[in-house]
Amino acid sequence: MGQREEDRTADDYRQQIEAWATACRAGWTSAVDALAAVISSPTTVVITNREQAFLEDVEVEVYLEGPVRGVRPTSRESFDPYDLLPSPPRTWGPWLDRSMFSVPNLGGYTYAPSMPSISNLIFRNGGSVNIDVQVGDLRPRQAYRTDDDELVLVVDGNDLHELTGSWRITARGHHAVYEGNLVVAVEHRDMTPVMERLLRRLRKSDTDEGEEQP
Repeated sequence: MGQREEDRTADDYRQQIEAWATACRAGWTSAVDALAAVISSPTTVVITNREQAFLEDVEVEVYLEGPVRGVRPTSRESFDPYDLLPSPPRTWGPWLDRSMFSVPNLGGYTYAPSMPSISNLIFRNGGSVNIDVQVGDLRPRQAYRTDDDELVLVVDGNDLHELTGSWRITARGHHAVYEGNLVVAVEHRDMTPVMERLLRRLRKSDTDEGEEQP
């Protein structure tokens, strides 16, 4: 019941595989970034007022050089690995059409996506990354730290061990710009094994949809 015969030619199947591989290559970078947003440690920005003056309406600009980009962190609860890459074509041969057993949607149900929280940190990617932080008021000897759910930095390549950059701070009533340089250590994590496991899961999910293969 629900069994379907294969209606594709061998050439059709090969073309579907080639199209799927092309789509995976095109979406590979965004998929790696999405995984990094889940499993990588978040990057935080800490601003400390080391003076005795009360600073109002503090704005911070950070520029990091090199092959680095920012992504928004994602919680493990809201992460769906099957959305990262396109699903492979259905395995060749007879298959079970599970849509015949699907339960219709219940009437009156409305999906309401959660609203994103307002962030004081904004970043812009473009071969490097610019980070803007709206700190607000900063009391003397007080430190401000961005939240853990605002930024993850992703670096391409294994030969880079640190990022160099600069920072710039302005505050209301202070007719001066405070500037300096900074260094960020790079923690290497090879994403290739993680992506390989994801592809195997996608393939297994596809096989489970059909009959057992010879």
